[in-house]
Amino acid sequence: MHTLGRAAAIFAVALLAACGGYDSDIATVKKAEATSGTSNEAWVNDIAGARGHVEWFAGKAVAYNNDDIVEVVAKIDRPSAGGGAHKIELHFIHNRQTDKIALDNIMVDGKSQGLMGGALNLLLLQLQ
Repeated sequence: MHTLGRAAAIFAVALLAACGGYDSDIATVKKAEATSGTSNEAWVNDIAGARGHVEWFAGKAVAYNNDDIVEVVAKIDRPSAGGGAHKIELHFIHNRQTDKIALDNIMVDGKSQGLMGGALNLLLLQLQ
């Protein structure tokens, strides 16, 4: 019976790994409030605009030596008015232990932005 329990635990871990194991982290970050009354998911979709594309993914936050901290990234492809496209990445961290979420980094066209500079760049992109 003890071997059966161990086999079930190994199967559960393998199943979790096969499914990515981060779907709940992505869902939690999407639902969290970005600004007063707006979810992160709605904010990201606003940045993408009507012609943009959003992809969410998550994994262990390499910058933190803590298995409870997960990095969730919203990758946005936003067409520009001049026919090109902007690549935007919003990096969130989700602390599973405290259930806190924070915007950790913003990248615009491959360049890391400070949070204030990144917010300004996102605003300017939305005005295009």
